[in-house]
Amino acid sequence: MPIKGSKSTAPPPAFRDSSREANRRFALGLVRALGGAILFSLPMNMTMELWWLGFYMSPARLALYILLDIPLLVGVSYYAGFEETSRRTADVLDAFAAWSTVYCGRAV
Repeated sequence: MPIKGSKSTAPPPAFRDSSREANRRFALGLVRALGGAILFSLPMNMTMELWWLGFYMSPARLALYILLDIPLLVGVSYYAGFEETSRRTADVLDAFAAWSTVYCGRAV
């Protein structure tokens, strides 16, 4: 509770702790997702067929894959996402977090 006359808008300590804990759980989920993405992709990256598939596919088909990938990830986030969500926008944000995690994992 702010002191009368002060202009502090900081959240109460209990809210900061729960927010910090939620961020920690989300970061832990991202680390687990990155580990799973690397573990799952290693055998596929070792096959020459997948390398050549990326070279032979047309850019339009690759763009179509990316466009169809996002709704699929939203559905996965709804049923088995990083965290329990109550809004569709949170599922979309989780899907983009998973998508960016995979692309960061590809750089490793």
